[in-house]
Amino acid sequence: HLRSGNCVVAQAEFKAAFEIDPTNGLAAMKAGQCLWQINQTAESIVWLRKAIATDAAILPAYVLLSDFLSQRYEYSAAIEVLNKASQKVANNHEILRGFGLVELRRNNLKDAIGFLNRANKLFENDIETLILLARAYLSDGNFSEAQKSAVRAIEIDSTNVEAQVVYAQVLTQFQGVDAGILYLRELIKKYSYTIQYRMALGDILREQERASQAQQIYQQILQIEPKNKNALIGLGRSYQAQGIFDKAIKNFLTASIYDPSDTEGLMRAGVLY
Repeated sequence: HLRSGNCVVAQAEFKAAFEIDPTNGLAAMKAGQCLWQINQTAESIVWLRKAIATDAAILPAYVLLSDFLSQRYEYSAAIEVLNKASQKVANNHEILRGFGLVELRRNNLKDAIGFLNRANKLFENDIETLILLARAYLSDGNFSEAQKSAVRAIEIDSTNVEAQVVYAQVLTQFQGVDAGILYLRELIKKYSYTIQYRMALGDILREQERASQAQQIYQQILQIEPKNKNALIGLGRSYQAQGIFDKAIKNFLTASIYDPSDTEGLMRAGVLY
Protein backbone atom coordinates (compact mmCIF):
# COMPACT_ATOMS: atom_id res chain seq x y z
CA HIS A 1 0.00 0.00 0.00
CA LEU A 2 2.84 2.40 0.84
CA ARG A 3 4.61 1.73 -2.46
CA SER A 4 1.40 2.23 -4.42
CA GLY A 5 0.81 5.58 -2.69
CA ASN A 6 -2.21 4.45 -0.70
CA CYS A 7 -1.02 5.94 2.59
CA VAL A 8 -4.50 6.02 4.15
CA VAL A 9 -4.66 2.22 4.17
CA ALA A 10 -0.92 1.83 4.81
CA GLN A 11 -0.90 3.87 8.03
CA ALA A 12 -3.82 1.84 9.38
CA GLU A 13 -1.98 -1.41 8.67
CA PHE A 14 1.21 -0.16 10.31
CA LYS A 15 -0.74 0.99 13.38
CA ALA A 16 -2.38 -2.44 13.58
CA ALA A 17 1.03 -4.11 13.37
CA PHE A 18 2.27 -1.97 16.27
CA GLU A 19 -0.80 -2.79 18.37
CA ILE A 20 -0.16 -6.50 17.84
CA ASP A 21 3.53 -6.08 18.74
CA PRO A 22 4.24 -2.91 20.79
CA THR A 23 7.98 -3.59 20.53
CA ASN A 24 7.89 -3.11 16.74
CA GLY A 25 9.42 0.35 16.44
CA LEU A 26 9.71 -0.01 12.66
CA ALA A 27 5.92 -0.29 12.34
CA ALA A 28 5.50 2.88 14.41
CA MET A 29 8.03 4.71 12.22
CA LYS A 30 6.27 3.61 9.03
CA ALA A 31 2.93 4.73 10.47
CA GLY A 32 4.43 8.16 11.15
CA GLN A 33 5.86 8.32 7.64
CA CYS A 34 2.46 7.52 6.09
CA LEU A 35 0.57 9.93 8.33
CA TRP A 36 2.82 12.76 7.14
CA GLN A 37 1.97 11.93 3.53
CA ILE A 38 -1.76 12.37 4.21
CA ASN A 39 -1.21 15.70 6.03
CA GLN A 40 -1.74 14.31 9.52
CA THR A 41 1.48 16.05 10.56
CA ALA A 42 0.90 16.37 14.30
CA GLU A 43 -0.05 12.70 14.65
CA SER A 44 2.88 11.75 12.43
CA ILE A 45 5.33 13.31 14.87
CA VAL A 46 3.64 11.52 17.79
CA TRP A 47 4.17 8.16 16.07
CA LEU A 48 7.79 8.89 15.22
CA ARG A 49 8.49 9.77 18.84
CA LYS A 50 6.74 6.54 19.77
CA ALA A 51 9.05 4.63 17.41
CA ILE A 52 12.14 6.13 19.05
CA ALA A 53 10.80 5.45 22.54
CA THR A 54 10.11 1.83 21.54
CA ASP A 55 13.44 1.18 19.84
CA ALA A 56 16.14 3.81 20.37
CA ALA A 57 18.38 2.08 17.81
CA ILE A 58 16.23 2.98 14.78
CA LEU A 59 18.35 5.80 13.33
CA PRO A 60 16.06 6.48 10.33
CA ALA A 61 13.29 7.42 12.79
CA TYR A 62 15.48 10.17 14.28
CA VAL A 63 16.40 11.50 10.84
CA LEU A 64 12.78 11.41 9.67
CA LEU A 65 11.55 13.14 12.83
CA SER A 66 14.12 15.92 12.46
CA ASP A 67 13.11 16.30 8.81
CA PHE A 68 9.44 16.73 9.71
CA LEU A 69 10.15 19.07 12.63
CA SER A 70 12.30 21.32 10.45
CA GLN A 71 9.52 21.46 7.85
CA ARG A 72 7.39 22.92 10.65
CA TYR A 73 10.17 25.47 11.37
CA GLU A 74 10.94 23.76 14.69
CA TYR A 75 14.67 23.90 14.05
CA SER A 76 15.87 23.68 17.66
CA ALA A 77 13.75 20.59 18.26
CA ALA A 78 15.05 19.02 15.03
CA ILE A 79 18.68 19.63 16.06
CA GLU A 80 17.97 18.18 19.52
CA VAL A 81 16.65 14.96 17.96
CA LEU A 82 19.75 14.61 15.79
CA ASN A 83 22.05 15.31 18.75
CA LYS A 84 20.42 12.41 20.59
CA ALA A 85 20.96 10.17 17.57
CA SER A 86 24.63 11.19 17.26
CA GLN A 87 25.18 10.24 20.91
CA LYS A 88 24.18 6.70 19.99
CA VAL A 89 26.13 6.45 16.73
CA ALA A 90 28.99 8.82 16.05
CA ASN A 91 30.01 9.98 12.56
CA ASN A 92 27.02 8.47 10.78
CA HIS A 93 26.26 9.69 7.24
CA GLU A 94 22.46 9.67 7.73
CA ILE A 95 22.70 11.81 10.84
CA LEU A 96 25.16 14.22 9.20
CA ARG A 97 22.81 14.46 6.22
CA GLY A 98 19.99 15.24 8.66
CA PHE A 99 22.00 18.10 10.18
CA GLY A 100 22.72 19.37 6.67
CA LEU A 101 19.03 19.35 5.77
CA VAL A 102 18.04 21.32 8.87
CA GLU A 103 20.76 23.93 8.26
CA LEU A 104 19.72 24.18 4.60
CA ARG A 105 16.12 24.82 5.60
CA ARG A 106 17.09 27.61 7.94
CA ASN A 107 19.32 29.06 5.22
CA ASN A 108 22.58 28.45 7.06
CA LEU A 109 24.27 27.46 3.82
CA LYS A 110 27.87 27.33 5.04
CA ASP A 111 27.11 24.78 7.78
CA ALA A 112 24.68 22.91 5.52
CA ILE A 113 27.37 22.38 2.88
CA GLY A 114 29.87 21.41 5.57
CA PHE A 115 27.62 18.72 7.06
CA LEU A 116 26.60 17.39 3.66
CA ASN A 117 30.19 17.13 2.41
CA ARG A 118 31.11 15.20 5.56
CA ALA A 119 28.18 12.86 4.91
CA ASN A 120 29.23 12.49 1.27
CA LYS A 121 32.78 11.50 2.24
CA LEU A 122 31.39 8.72 4.43
CA PHE A 123 29.06 7.42 1.69
CA GLU A 124 29.78 8.83 -1.76
CA ASN A 125 26.85 7.10 -3.47
CA ASP A 126 24.11 8.33 -1.13
CA ILE A 127 21.77 9.96 -3.62
CA GLU A 128 19.83 11.90 -0.94
CA THR A 129 23.04 13.60 0.20
CA LEU A 130 23.98 14.48 -3.38
CA ILE A 131 20.57 16.01 -4.03
CA LEU A 132 20.79 18.13 -0.89
CA LEU A 133 24.34 19.18 -1.81
CA ALA A 134 23.09 20.30 -5.22
CA ARG A 135 20.31 22.32 -3.59
CA ALA A 136 22.69 23.87 -1.06
CA TYR A 137 25.25 24.86 -3.70
CA LEU A 138 22.44 26.19 -5.90
CA SER A 139 21.17 28.40 -3.07
CA ASP A 140 24.74 29.54 -2.41
CA GLY A 141 25.23 30.54 -6.03
CA ASN A 142 27.91 27.90 -6.66
CA PHE A 143 26.35 26.57 -9.85
CA SER A 144 29.31 24.49 -11.02
CA GLU A 145 29.37 22.43 -7.79
CA ALA A 146 25.58 22.20 -7.87
CA GLN A 147 25.77 20.76 -11.38
CA LYS A 148 28.43 18.20 -10.35
CA SER A 149 26.27 16.93 -7.47
CA ALA A 150 23.09 16.85 -9.59
CA VAL A 151 24.77 15.01 -12.46
CA ARG A 152 26.30 12.48 -10.06
CA ALA A 153 22.87 11.85 -8.50
CA ILE A 154 21.34 11.17 -11.92
CA GLU A 155 24.24 8.87 -12.83
CA ILE A 156 23.45 6.78 -9.75
CA ASP A 157 19.68 6.68 -10.39
CA SER A 158 18.23 8.36 -13.46
CA THR A 159 14.69 7.53 -12.29
CA ASN A 160 15.02 9.50 -9.06
CA VAL A 161 12.48 12.32 -9.27
CA GLU A 162 14.21 14.72 -6.87
CA ALA A 163 17.53 14.28 -8.69
CA GLN A 164 15.88 15.16 -12.01
CA VAL A 165 14.10 18.16 -10.52
CA VAL A 166 17.25 19.64 -8.99
CA TYR A 167 19.10 19.06 -12.27
CA ALA A 168 16.37 21.03 -14.08
CA GLN A 169 16.80 23.82 -11.55
CA VAL A 170 20.54 23.83 -12.18
CA LEU A 171 19.90 23.97 -15.93
CA THR A 172 17.96 27.22 -15.50
CA GLN A 173 21.14 28.79 -14.13
CA PHE A 174 23.55 27.39 -16.75
CA GLN A 175 21.46 27.45 -19.90
CA GLY A 176 18.60 29.77 -19.05
CA VAL A 177 15.07 29.37 -17.73
CA ASP A 178 13.66 27.99 -20.96
CA ALA A 179 16.18 25.12 -20.92
CA GLY A 180 15.01 24.06 -17.45
CA ILE A 181 11.36 24.38 -18.45
CA LEU A 182 11.91 22.32 -21.62
CA TYR A 183 13.71 19.62 -19.62
CA LEU A 184 10.80 19.34 -17.17
CA ARG A 185 8.21 19.28 -19.98
CA GLU A 186 10.05 16.34 -21.55
CA LEU A 187 10.02 14.52 -18.22
CA ILE A 188 6.27 15.19 -17.87
CA LYS A 189 5.67 13.68 -21.32
CA LYS A 190 7.65 10.60 -20.32
CA TYR A 191 6.24 10.27 -16.78
CA SER A 192 2.83 11.89 -17.03
CA TYR A 193 1.63 10.69 -13.64
CA THR A 194 4.63 11.93 -11.66
CA ILE A 195 3.22 14.96 -9.87
CA GLN A 196 6.59 16.27 -8.67
CA TYR A 197 7.69 17.19 -12.21
CA ARG A 198 4.57 19.28 -12.71
CA MET A 199 5.05 20.92 -9.30
CA ALA A 200 8.64 21.83 -10.16
CA LEU A 201 7.53 23.26 -13.51
CA GLY A 202 4.77 25.30 -11.88
CA ASP A 203 7.19 26.64 -9.28
CA ILE A 204 9.77 27.69 -11.88
CA LEU A 205 7.12 29.42 -14.00
CA ARG A 206 5.74 31.24 -10.96
CA GLU A 207 9.21 32.31 -9.80
CA GLN A 208 9.87 33.67 -13.30
CA GLU A 209 6.66 35.74 -13.05
CA ARG A 210 4.85 33.65 -15.67
CA ALA A 211 1.86 33.47 -13.37
CA SER A 212 -0.83 32.51 -15.89
CA GLN A 213 1.27 29.59 -17.18
CA ALA A 214 2.02 28.48 -13.62
CA GLN A 215 -1.70 28.67 -12.84
CA GLN A 216 -2.45 26.17 -15.61
CA ILE A 217 0.15 23.71 -14.30
CA TYR A 218 -1.14 23.87 -10.72
CA GLN A 219 -4.70 23.36 -11.97
CA GLN A 220 -3.56 20.23 -13.85
CA ILE A 221 -2.08 18.88 -10.61
CA LEU A 222 -5.28 19.57 -8.68
CA GLN A 223 -7.31 17.71 -11.29
CA ILE A 224 -5.22 14.65 -10.42
CA GLU A 225 -4.85 15.33 -6.67
CA PRO A 226 -7.57 17.75 -5.48
CA LYS A 227 -6.12 17.83 -1.95
CA ASN A 228 -2.53 18.58 -2.93
CA LYS A 229 -1.66 21.27 -0.40
CA ASN A 230 1.44 22.56 -2.20
CA ALA A 231 -0.44 22.89 -5.49
CA LEU A 232 -3.19 24.85 -3.73
CA ILE A 233 -0.61 27.22 -2.26
CA GLY A 234 1.11 27.56 -5.63
CA LEU A 235 -2.21 28.24 -7.38
CA GLY A 236 -3.09 30.83 -4.77
CA ARG A 237 0.23 32.60 -5.25
CA SER A 238 -0.27 32.53 -9.04
CA TYR A 239 -3.70 34.13 -8.68
CA GLN A 240 -2.25 36.69 -6.28
CA ALA A 241 0.46 37.65 -8.80
CA GLN A 242 -2.30 38.28 -11.36
CA GLY A 243 -4.34 40.38 -8.95
CA ILE A 244 -7.13 37.79 -8.69
CA PHE A 245 -7.31 38.07 -4.92
CA ASP A 246 -10.61 36.32 -4.18
CA LYS A 247 -9.44 33.08 -5.82
CA ALA A 248 -6.03 33.42 -4.17
CA ILE A 249 -7.63 33.66 -0.72
CA LYS A 250 -9.89 30.69 -1.46
CA ASN A 251 -6.93 28.45 -2.36
CA PHE A 252 -4.86 29.53 0.65
CA LEU A 253 -7.74 28.78 3.02
CA THR A 254 -8.51 25.47 1.33
CA ALA A 255 -4.88 24.42 1.81
CA SER A 256 -5.12 25.25 5.52
CA ILE A 257 -8.27 23.12 5.83
CA TYR A 258 -6.52 20.05 4.39
CA ASP A 259 -3.61 20.44 6.83
CA PRO A 260 -4.61 22.56 9.86
CA SER A 261 -1.22 22.03 11.51
CA ASP A 262 0.59 23.76 8.61
CA THR A 263 0.33 27.53 9.00
CA GLU A 264 1.50 28.54 5.51
CA GLY A 265 -1.99 28.79 4.00
CA LEU A 266 -3.27 30.98 6.84
CA MET A 267 -0.09 33.06 6.84
CA ARG A 268 -0.36 33.79 3.10
CA ALA A 269 -4.05 34.59 3.43
CA GLY A 270 -3.25 37.00 6.25
CA VAL A 271 -0.51 38.73 4.25
CA LEU A 272 -2.84 39.08 1.28
CA TYR A 273 -5.64 40.55 3.45
